[in-house]
Amino acid sequence: MTAFCRRRAGLLLLLVLAAAVFWGPSRYHSLSHSRAGVIPSEGAATSDPAAQGSPQARALNLPSNTPQRDLAVLSGLLSELTTCLHVRNLPPLGDNEDITAALTGRNRMKLVVIPPGHPALDGKGRLVDRWGTPYHFHARSADTFDLRSAGPDKVLFTADDITLSPKEAAAALRQH
Repeated sequence: MTAFCRRRAGLLLLLVLAAAVFWGPSRYHSLSHSRAGVIPSEGAATSDPAAQGSPQARALNLPSNTPQRDLAVLSGLLSELTTCLHVRNLPPLGDNEDITAALTGRNRMKLVVIPPGHPALDGKGRLVDRWGTPYHFHARSADTFDLRSAGPDKVLFTADDITLSPKEAAAALRQH
């Protein structure tokens, strides 16, 4: 990413934050949802089929990505959800199924970050890595997670696991 792009991205972020402060939480919800591509899951008519979930969701588990990048994308999707829901409507601090439910629109605001038919979802309603193993989420706080993929051996907590801390996620997303 060039210095020019970084400056533009920084300026855009500053403008969005200023708008959030100026308009307050109720108006910011609408702004952030339309910008992030997050849409209500029920009762909302949309003529844009691409608006189903976050545009970032399409990058999850792409063959051209690394497994580390998959975790960074997943971290970004969680960040979108927690930003949109704010403190009073946090996603559940639970297991993969609870977090996946919140990301697919089963949350108080009915926001869809990952469309229910996404290929990274298995038949049991869990987010799975590129090897078909459910991701492991470890909540550090209400909106901060450590993420883990079991890796190619499909067994959690072994030497080939791929992990991502919140600090690593922020750095990885800045690079792309």
